[in-house]
Amino acid sequence: MDIVSKQDFANGAIRQQPIEFYVTVIERIPSIVKKDTDLLKMIIEIIFRLMIDIDSEIEEEWLKPKEGYKDNEDDGEEDNVNFGKGCIDKIISAVGDEICLPLLSVIVNNTLSNDSDWRYKNAAIMAFSQVGEYIDDIKNIGAMVPIILTHLKHQNPRIRYAALHCIGQISDDMTEDFQETYGADVLPALVATLDDPVPRVSAHCASAITNFMDGADVDLVLPYMGPISQKLGGMMTTGISIQKENSVTAFASTGVAIKENFDKHFAESIQLLLKCLNDHNEPQYRQFRAQVIEAITLLAGAVSDEVFKPHADQIVTAMIYIQQSNMDAKDPQRSYLLSAWQRICLKMKTDFTPYLVQILPGILQMATLKAEMGISGESAAAELTDVLDEIKPDGGQGKRTNIMNDDIEEKDSAIQMLIVFIEELGAGCAQYIE
Repeated sequence: MDIVSKQDFANGAIRQQPIEFYVTVIERIPSIVKKDTDLLKMIIEIIFRLMIDIDSEIEEEWLKPKEGYKDNEDDGEEDNVNFGKGCIDKIISAVGDEICLPLLSVIVNNTLSNDSDWRYKNAAIMAFSQVGEYIDDIKNIGAMVPIILTHLKHQNPRIRYAALHCIGQISDDMTEDFQETYGADVLPALVATLDDPVPRVSAHCASAITNFMDGADVDLVLPYMGPISQKLGGMMTTGISIQKENSVTAFASTGVAIKENFDKHFAESIQLLLKCLNDHNEPQYRQFRAQVIEAITLLAGAVSDEVFKPHADQIVTAMIYIQQSNMDAKDPQRSYLLSAWQRICLKMKTDFTPYLVQILPGILQMATLKAEMGISGESAAAELTDVLDEIKPDGGQGKRTNIMNDDIEEKDSAIQMLIVFIEELGAGCAQYIE
């Protein structure tokens, strides 16, 4: 375990390997630590040590990521935190919550009490975020919820970010129970944190709201619809790309949560979202545009037919324009459009039929494409059968061959969408079936 403490490796992932070994052993033979909780405690403490050992300086690039930033672009030190969370999750799953949670609770509280170095609190909160799916009684986290909410106001933006991550994760893992039990305290705290001056933090707050809304009751959300809409709308129009992306999805989730109560907001909201599509044509906003498409169709499905119909043609026309805009193979709008067309078809039913002549050619092309795959480390992709021919048995040496695939999921989504069209539109699809 001395390797974990060393910091002079060219590849920081080497420090993770001893921990990964122990975690793998625990997964396969959990009785080792069930009989020796001191060993389990030591391993968890070492995991925490690695999670804490990140750069104490918070760079401007973290506070305000570049336009087009993606979460998977974080550096190796950030991987230590994610790696640690994953290890804790695996250990709890293998050993059981009855043994792990009391130990983890003590370590989390001890680590959280360190006020001299923000990295300790960061590790503790991130680790606690993993326990939600293993707790049967929602009241067992009651003591921690106000502590996490308090850290939404911490002076360090990384701590505020960690607290938001924790709320979002537990909202997802303990959905409905968490919202019902603690929502009256959590939701107003999230709404207030949308005003955080650090773009990375406010963007993550929007992400936490998305998770929270999936299990929130109408009566809980409705009183906050006004301030949430105003703040998320401002983030969509003036924020950087990560704020735009997270806020538009949070906005859609909030609208869906209040159901028919969103009817009166639909017309204004659709114009705002369509404007976002028109105003953000640069490559760095492709992911934002994709999520705007998703938001439009999710909200369309949430409102009454009477409210939706006056805007149907404008929405479908905008989507057709995007589909016909020569998107490259890596454009996220491609896959988002496939799901969006399904939602619109289910909403419009036979009223959707006249648009098929413009929509189906592109979809059929996706459904009939020859999927290409590649072997990791090779520069070129090839057809599926050719790639499989390249994969040879390794003679039991345990060598892995990583397969890369860019097209199969898109092809499958296109086929599933065609099935929806046929089921919903029936004879309206007849001229396109051969």
